[in-house]
Amino acid sequence: MRYLAAIMAGLLAAGQAQAAPDPTVHYSLKPLVTDGQMTAVEFEMRFNATQARTEVDLPDSWARGRDYYKALKNIEIIGAAAVSTPADHPAQRIITAVPGAQITVRYHVDANLKAGEEAPIATDMNYPVIGPNRFYILGETVWPSVNGGNELPATFSTDMPAGWAFASNLQNLASLHGTDSDVIESILVGGTDVRIDTAETPHTRLRIASAGRFDFTLADFSDRVQRIIATEQAFWGDGQPNFLVTLAPMTSAPGHMSNHGEGRAGAFAMMTVPDTPLQIVTFSLSHEYFHSWNPGKLGQTESGPDEALNYWFSEGFTDYYGRKLALKAGVVSLEQFITEWNDALERYARSPHRTAPNTELRDHQWDDEAWHKTAYDRGAILAVYLNAEWRSKGLTLDRFMHALRDKVAADPDMRALSTEQRVATVAAGLGVPVTSELTRFVDNGEALNLPEDAFGGCVRVASDQVPDFAPGYDIEKTRAAGVYVGVDPDGAAYRAGIREGMTRVDSQGGDRGDGSVPIHATVRDSDGRVRTVTFVPAAKTSHLRQRLVLPDQMTADQVKACTAALTG
Repeated sequence: MRYLAAIMAGLLAAGQAQAAPDPTVHYSLKPLVTDGQMTAVEFEMRFNATQARTEVDLPDSWARGRDYYKALKNIEIIGAAAVSTPADHPAQRIITAVPGAQITVRYHVDANLKAGEEAPIATDMNYPVIGPNRFYILGETVWPSVNGGNELPATFSTDMPAGWAFASNLQNLASLHGTDSDVIESILVGGTDVRIDTAETPHTRLRIASAGRFDFTLADFSDRVQRIIATEQAFWGDGQPNFLVTLAPMTSAPGHMSNHGEGRAGAFAMMTVPDTPLQIVTFSLSHEYFHSWNPGKLGQTESGPDEALNYWFSEGFTDYYGRKLALKAGVVSLEQFITEWNDALERYARSPHRTAPNTELRDHQWDDEAWHKTAYDRGAILAVYLNAEWRSKGLTLDRFMHALRDKVAADPDMRALSTEQRVATVAAGLGVPVTSELTRFVDNGEALNLPEDAFGGCVRVASDQVPDFAPGYDIEKTRAAGVYVGVDPDGAAYRAGIREGMTRVDSQGGDRGDGSVPIHATVRDSDGRVRTVTFVPAAKTSHLRQRLVLPDQMTADQVKACTAALTG
């Protein structure tokens, strides 16, 4: 033990005698190709040890992805005097080295797709996608960091095989923050079928990198990207010097559409099922690009589990503006705008978590889609509600968003506040106190109901009262067990003849947003007889269901005027 202590003391003394080592972290990527086929992608990080003890965090988890470090092969750590792995943190390496020593961390991730395969829908961008001729990777899933990531200066390089194209936001690392955090939050796309188009907007040099085949043309996709970016930059009055949009396919599934996007620093990345309608992709594009301002330029710095407390604003308000600005850009029609909003209003009405407090939405954010989308829909509807309330006082939500952006830029202390505090501070300064609404609708989860004229223009919010959904048994447990579980003797299912433990053969109908829609349940009795029973799962309580309605038989001029009113 004394011998080890002496070594450590010597290392520390040597470090003090030398000039401070360059803290820059150098990242690089290289596809490993055999006989023309990629077998793996190699990742490397080099840095100078700035102290005797350094923690290196291997990729571990992000969003729905877990245990990334388990996929790392042939991990090498070169230049260290000693390397250890904490028993309680298998994704971490503790490195002992002379300060100033160059440390190299290198490993590879094997290809996980065969020729002709695309990413499974379940991948959902949460895991690296590596095939024989293409990779599509988010940085969180593959890159290591030094001492937990400390906004260290960083560089990036890559070594692509001949004939391969490569696109990444890291190619413009210097125009971002130029740090290791940018590397972690990166998109990496390379392969033999990657196509890269370029375009210019008043503020931005735009690159669009796509791979694979889709039912829509890449020319149409590119046109919509350019129009959305130009419109949103005009809304904010600024933009980025460089921006990248990437698109890759996921495996088709009959009757199933899936579209997923992730905002990156100076980029956004998309994966979609090839037969997904361009309209759906378009709304996602508009949403993701709005993340170039919300939440980062509006002051949000929270990360980790508590980040989900802000989804009502960072995602919900982004949904609101994604729809509004897509309509303004002319990349969706008025009818498509109305349909998108009605889908959100219906989803909100059906959500069993509609009135969950914000802390519950945070705690269950990644449990399932109903939990995940409730925060988004709550925030988007709140944005409409506040805009309607403020409009009567001569203020618009647009003006508020600009004021919030400007206040955060002018006052660094604003970033120390929570999202609710920032919103309340700026709103109060504009003469529209909002603390009460945030407590009611965000913190406590009170159900949001919009006034009839909430959207303005020619759009009317229609409302009707519908009974809450109360089938009288536990739907999830019943579906999982194949027999009825939790049957309530006072419930609708029991009155129809369903009993605890009865075999569930099939179930049709029913609507969690409307308890008046009948359920047709096929069951097997204890004597083996199969029969169908029908019952109405209406509770004694009810809720307000809302939808947007347009006037009948609108002329082209009326549609134009209505669009202008909704987007002005």
